[in-house]
Amino acid sequence: MRDRSRDGPGATGGTAESTPAPGAGWIERIESHGGTAAWVLLLLGWILARNLLESVLEPGYQLGFDWRGEISFGMFFLHFPLFYLTLFAGLLLWFHLWTGKPLSRIARVLARGFALLLIAPLIDLLVSHGRGFALRYLLGLSSDLWRFWDPRAGLEIVSPGQRLEILAGCVLAGIYGWSSLRRPPSRTARGGGWRGLLGALLGAGGLFLIAAFLGSWPSLLAELARTAGESLPEAYERIFQLGGLIPSESRRHALALLVLLLPFAVVLLWRADRARFRVIAGQLSWTRLLHYTGLAPAGAVLAHLVYREHLPIAFRNPIDWIGAGVLWVAFVAAFLAARLWNDGSDLAADRINEPSRPLVRGVLTAEETRRWASISAAAALSLALCVGYHHLLLMLGCLLLAGAYSVPPLRLKRWPLVATFSLALLSLISLWSGFALVAQEMAPRVFPHRLSLFVLLGVTLGFQAKDLKDCRGDRATGVHTLPTLLGERWGRRVIAALVALSLALAWPILPLGTGFGLLSLLAGLIGALVTLRRRRPDGALLVLLLAFVLLLLLFVGQRPTLLREAAPEPLRRLHARTRALEMRARLHTLEPPERAAIGDPVGLADQTARLWHAAFDDGHRLTMETAPDRGAQRAMVWRERLLALRGETLY
Repeated sequence: MRDRSRDGPGATGGTAESTPAPGAGWIERIESHGGTAAWVLLLLGWILARNLLESVLEPGYQLGFDWRGEISFGMFFLHFPLFYLTLFAGLLLWFHLWTGKPLSRIARVLARGFALLLIAPLIDLLVSHGRGFALRYLLGLSSDLWRFWDPRAGLEIVSPGQRLEILAGCVLAGIYGWSSLRRPPSRTARGGGWRGLLGALLGAGGLFLIAAFLGSWPSLLAELARTAGESLPEAYERIFQLGGLIPSESRRHALALLVLLLPFAVVLLWRADRARFRVIAGQLSWTRLLHYTGLAPAGAVLAHLVYREHLPIAFRNPIDWIGAGVLWVAFVAAFLAARLWNDGSDLAADRINEPSRPLVRGVLTAEETRRWASISAAAALSLALCVGYHHLLLMLGCLLLAGAYSVPPLRLKRWPLVATFSLALLSLISLWSGFALVAQEMAPRVFPHRLSLFVLLGVTLGFQAKDLKDCRGDRATGVHTLPTLLGERWGRRVIAALVALSLALAWPILPLGTGFGLLSLLAGLIGALVTLRRRRPDGALLVLLLAFVLLLLLFVGQRPTLLREAAPEPLRRLHARTRALEMRARLHTLEPPERAAIGDPVGLADQTARLWHAAFDDGHRLTMETAPDRGAQRAMVWRERLLALRGETLY
């Protein structure tokens, strides 16, 4: 968002910013030079250049990269960039709070200062003669924090290049802080020298403490999750390297960093333009938000209920919970993108149905709507990728379907049943995404088929009620719905019957007992009455649906076996066994000193091979227990996956 609250007109590149005042110093000229896109691209360029230098100039055994020698995609594009972006966001907010300068001006200076990122890999290459340094996160804010300033103390956790990099950063931050506060409020006031000294201390000290806090953050998180009798190194290893649903150590660190970066991002967006932030946040209708985004954590809960006997390790690692939270935030961003796409395509209808919409009132322009929709979609994809590759694919399908629903030329919302079937698919993808925290890429196959059928039928039939409030605008713009085809009176009656049917279908589809069946009939009756008696029933119906989903999870929690179809059960057992083997394989992918401490690597390889052969026996048993055609295909899928894992582990 534009930093209008402080910059005034032309905040992102107008003459007020691009032309510094006469006699301005070099810092003021940097603050006024370039638009938002320029400093964003510059910052990303420094970050990727730093990662590239580390990967090329240092051996693969050092600087946090994969012990097998190749560069980890997750580290290069997720973990390391998120560390530097969190550092940038923390510094940006810190300087903004005590200098009072606009965020855009500070960001331009910080983006240029991040050129210091290139210092560490170059100096470390020269000092170590190409051997590199084994860099790790700090084990808390301990005495090492203060030993950093003692030139006689050698720190194994901080390389010479890092030390010089941080020292240079503190000097530059001090200079910028001094420049920001050295001038008193008026020419006649005194104390400019003391103010400048205070600014230098705040700038240099703030940079050092923020960098140290980020370097200690994973250990601080491990300290918070440490159990009784467990040392901090053991807790760190358990959370970031051992059992858990998130597949790699690098991705776990990325999720831990997002715990800090996401709040920073929200606060910065709010501080940049409070009025516009409120307008865009107002797009998040809470009832629809609860439905489309709440289905993701509901899918995670369902996966835990279905798999808890086969995979008891699930959700015992705090990073698993953080992953579920980040996935929910990703769907919030996707929902915002879908709402903005819908507003941009429904302008003519909203002038009739919703004249208070921001785009209709001119509070948001069409260009801003498209821009923030794209930013939200990119954020959704990035956050989903931090959780897992399979979540990225599901999120990509979700965004493509949301765009096809609203945006020409497809604009699926023009046809009855086709529109709500698209919304049903979006709902199912949200459920699959949460379920994929456990099932990974196999989520669509092992997800309870009866529940998938109920979601598709229930949403396709029941969500017709959303069209009742938009009848006039839909008729004027050529959108075909049941109210426009049958008339509002008969359309409402037909939709009320469909709402009742959508919830009552739970009884024959879901084998959860007579009690649940009677409750589904009652919910269907309540939904029909709400549809008939309320002019705009969609909000109340979404609340009813949320209560029904919670009720469904309660029943499944009591009897999870009722949603385990007979045919996929052997597949589910093999799948859980494979997940457990994946976790065991993670124990073997340790750095060379730790691998040497384990013992004979050949004996370790033989032990691992026996585990794979046992899993192959399970695959053969799966083929015999299920139908010959589908069972053989499923067994082949998992044998291939296990073979790939064996090759990855034993290299």
